[in-house]
Amino acid sequence: MKIKLNVVSEIVRTALVGALILGGTASALGQSEKTLYTFTADPDGSFPFGALVSDRSGNLYGTTEVGGPFQGGTVYKLTRPTTLGGSWTESILYSFGTSTTDGTAPKGALVFDGKGNLYGSASIGGTLGGGTVFELSPPSASGDPWTETILYNFPEVGTNINPQSFPCGLVWVKGLQLYGFTIQGGDTGFGSVFQLTPPATSGGTWTEKMLYSFTGGADGYNPGYGCSPPTADSSGNLYGTTFQGGANNAGTVFKLSPPATSGGAWTETVLHSFAKVTTDGYNPYGGVTFDASGNLYGTTSQGGDRNHAGTIFELSPSGGTWTESLLYNFGTAQHDGINPQSGVVFDKSGNMYGTTYGGGVDSGGTVWKLSPPAVSGGAWTEKVLYNFTGGSDGGNPRCGVILNSFGNLFGAAGFGGSDSVGVAYEVVP
Repeated sequence: MKIKLNVVSEIVRTALVGALILGGTASALGQSEKTLYTFTADPDGSFPFGALVSDRSGNLYGTTEVGGPFQGGTVYKLTRPTTLGGSWTESILYSFGTSTTDGTAPKGALVFDGKGNLYGSASIGGTLGGGTVFELSPPSASGDPWTETILYNFPEVGTNINPQSFPCGLVWVKGLQLYGFTIQGGDTGFGSVFQLTPPATSGGTWTEKMLYSFTGGADGYNPGYGCSPPTADSSGNLYGTTFQGGANNAGTVFKLSPPATSGGAWTETVLHSFAKVTTDGYNPYGGVTFDASGNLYGTTSQGGDRNHAGTIFELSPSGGTWTESLLYNFGTAQHDGINPQSGVVFDKSGNMYGTTYGGGVDSGGTVWKLSPPAVSGGAWTEKVLYNFTGGSDGGNPRCGVILNSFGNLFGAAGFGGSDSVGVAYEVVP
């Protein structure tokens, strides 16, 4: 079954650097949440579904899927306050929809290169209708606008051979190439993994290559469904999830390995096929994250043994196979959150953090922490750090959180706020 995705669809790993100023207001279970910015639709955008990224000064960057002066979405910057207790300042770096060909509906997190340029994807539009990958370059003089450059235009599904559409989620691998997913398209329309190589000389053309086309069968389909980027290991292998497909049509975790010789084909291996049983989760939105030992972690939006409310899972390699363990079933405790749609991040102590789209005290979703057991083989412990109300503090976060060196968490909630079109927030332990 192929899925048609709406602009506001069903739906990074990044660590903040620099010392961000502490702050907080509303209390929740020993934590405090501070709304850093409330979106208003015009001119700043609506529905910030993608995760935030940070520069070295601790400023935050993200996208809104729609809104802005041309209603095509925006790329925004949140500049941290320079004094304790000061306010964050929002500025629009680019508004999509300025032309009929620049793409619209940017989704997922942005990524930086070493020169301070930002890269992202617009999920639809462009000259061929299937979305774009774009670069935003900072101005040479303060106060001047950022410059958008379209690096690649994806063909809309059905327009030609090997169409790829709905690009979502990017990652640099070894600073050499950009990799990402298209949720649709490929040879059979079930999604693909692509590579973008920069030109050899400045101003040249970027080269796109489809590395793998999902078949919609045992290998899965709809990769990166929550706009999560691929995860790369030190050998250049790529890892990710598919929302559906696999042996049980419940989604997969997969590995994509580069060819042994130049010009060869990339190889896809399914590490785990989820199943719609009480001992497993299914339909993962977010991507996967490595720990220091090479284990993979992520969430499923449904499944588990508590009303199919979603899970947190671990995949451990051994002897060429991967073994799945469920670390937590959402719905185990009252108000612990349901239906996580994000990936996870770790702190230096091995604690894991993420969000749930629903549940919590006010059914507006949660920010949660999962702590490893004190002894090997023990149970992981979940704690809700913040319950969103769906009011001025935001609600229903689809993307995950990022951490700074103090352990403060930063994210965006696509709904809520005074205009009901989303907020950026901070949760302070």
